[in-house]
Amino acid sequence: VAETMSNKARFRSFQAVRPALNSPGFATGTEFTTVEREVEALHWPVMFKPVDTSGSRGVTSVATYDRDACVAAFAYAQQYSRSGLVCAEEYIEGEDVSGDGFLVAGQLYAVITRKYKQGYVPTGHSLPTHLSQRDQDRIFAEVMATCAALGYTDGPIDFDVRVAPDCVTVLEMSPR
Repeated sequence: VAETMSNKARFRSFQAVRPALNSPGFATGTEFTTVEREVEALHWPVMFKPVDTSGSRGVTSVATYDRDACVAAFAYAQQYSRSGLVCAEEYIEGEDVSGDGFLVAGQLYAVITRKYKQGYVPTGHSLPTHLSQRDQDRIFAEVMATCAALGYTDGPIDFDVRVAPDCVTVLEMSPR
């Protein structure tokens, strides 16, 4: 479970084969030329991320398909990847929020924080959340559904999600 959660490529692959979970389109590889067609077919903008780092290190956004910009973004992300693997994924619209909590028998007990960022780098969090109870319930439901699909029913959890009017998407999560 931890290996799937802690690797962006594995986590995206896990989400993609489960229609009940919201997820962005993506492509992963160690060479841009091997994923170029897949990347070009994504909905833009696209985020380029090293698969095995955190804290937004190595993350770049490209607004529209431009091969030179994509090659540069891929190379930049790869510099931060211990494995050399890069994930290019569709940008998910919505508000970026975080949470920390515990799962007990599949039930999530968590706090959702308002996230402050400079560019892509988180610079702080605040409580209480400003989100409506409806949005908080939607976040809890998506995180619990993702954890249930992973078979992770008990333990600590840290998560980042995007909240849009039509869906909540888990961007990443980690058992802490």
